[in-house]
Amino acid sequence: MNLRRMGLSLGLVTVMSLATAQAASAVTILVFGQNGTAQTVTATTNVGNTVTTITGTDIAVTLTALENGAPGTQAFLDFTFTSDGAATANLGNIDQSFQGTFSFNSLANNTGTNFLSGNFNDLASGAAGGNQLTVGAGTPTDTVNFASSVITSLGLERSLSIAFTNVLPALAICGTTLCGFAASVAGNFSGNIGVVQVPEPVSMLLFGTALAGLAARRRLRRR
Repeated sequence: MNLRRMGLSLGLVTVMSLATAQAASAVTILVFGQNGTAQTVTATTNVGNTVTTITGTDIAVTLTALENGAPGTQAFLDFTFTSDGAATANLGNIDQSFQGTFSFNSLANNTGTNFLSGNFNDLASGAAGGNQLTVGAGTPTDTVNFASSVITSLGLERSLSIAFTNVLPALAICGTTLCGFAASVAGNFSGNIGVVQVPEPVSMLLFGTALAGLAARRRLRRR
């Protein structure tokens, strides 16, 4: 009898553990734009026109939104994005896979407070002959990692969107990669503010069935 009770109790605990699920709630953790309209970004291709590298060094930016920080905070942006696949033309757009690193720091040369840094791997896309290129990535399908001394919402889900504007010369493919260009930059980043326990309908049904079984067993024992 004790073994049956123990088995039923363990089964009930198992079903109860299934009756809740973690649900994430995303929040914008950083939004930025460069100071001024100068072309602070440089994209270059290698000798064989097979790889494009997009870089920015100590770009002065304004953080118009910053979790746990004041809007209007000044920072310096550094990044290196390198293509890791061939550029393709799709319905008037140019798409190419990129991976890279970035950092927003309170001081030049990354010598101050790390507002946000990380790495990613995903797609860059823009209209062929156009003057804007967007790099976007989001978990769980893409690689996006964040680190910060200020921001606390760094769990999954994470996403980023970085726009290169005023791209000149216009977007085009050289060889098998994006042609070199100069551009301005702005963007935003999102993270997870935590998890909440949310009942799942199927799990709750199983939970209810377990309770009903327990009640029926007690009635049979009383007879």
